[in-house]
Amino acid sequence: MLKVGNFAGALDFLRPCVELWPEEADYQGALGWALYKGPKRDAEGARLHLEKANAMKADDPVLLFRLGMVLRKLGETGPAQELLDRAKSLEK
Repeated sequence: MLKVGNFAGALDFLRPCVELWPEEADYQGALGWALYKGPKRDAEGARLHLEKANAMKADDPVLLFRLGMVLRKLGETGPAQELLDRAKSLEK
């Protein structure tokens, strides 16, 4: 659902996944991105889940990019740019 932009629908599936498997970085990251991109943008909630995901999977360029975008939205431009630069360097 994330791939087609159905963020509201994705939330219905991702919340239970995170409850059942809180140590799964991909679920945490996907939930964070869905919270950020969804109709009721929740940047703080997104940050929480993306930071958890990043702590578990620190070299994932997608997670780094997404967390950087959320931090930028929250006005933390310095840390956001560091994450975005790191994500770009890992994709090469």
